[in-house]
Amino acid sequence: MTESIAKANAEGDPLVLTFGHIEVTPNTVNVVPGDAMFTMDCRHTDKDTLVRFSEEIEADMARIAAEHGVEIEIDRWMDEDPVPMNAELVTKIEQVAKDSGANYRMMHSGAGHDSQVIAPHVPTGMLFVPSVKGISHNPAEYTEGEDLKAGIDMLGAALYNLAY
Repeated sequence: MTESIAKANAEGDPLVLTFGHIEVTPNTVNVVPGDAMFTMDCRHTDKDTLVRFSEEIEADMARIAAEHGVEIEIDRWMDEDPVPMNAELVTKIEQVAKDSGANYRMMHSGAGHDSQVIAPHVPTGMLFVPSVKGISHNPAEYTEGEDLKAGIDMLGAALYNLAY
């Protein structure tokens, strides 16, 4: 995993690589596991880059497994193409952020939001509010009330801008 993370860091933004679940069997403190299962989530805005990088990581895994006499199986059960947001809509949302004087940053989201399904059919953009310590999709996720209010205000302004 360390080698994969180093490669992801070298590739840089907007590539994101997450090892989100690791399960070993047996899962006891004093026994070397005989099986290990883990998830790897790799995201990028460009499909060709995503495919190339994923194939490189899979080749590394196969090589390392062979060097250690270990069998591996890879299941791409959540493999999805990147879905771009509507550029005009994203530009309008960014303009609202600029006009409001908000502290904001543009970012790519590879997350599987409803927008991933909607965007191919309807102009779509996303507006995020910060989570404390960057923790999201986790029971510890928390957003300050003032950040929620700022997000609601920004959404209202963007919708007004789009309507008029």
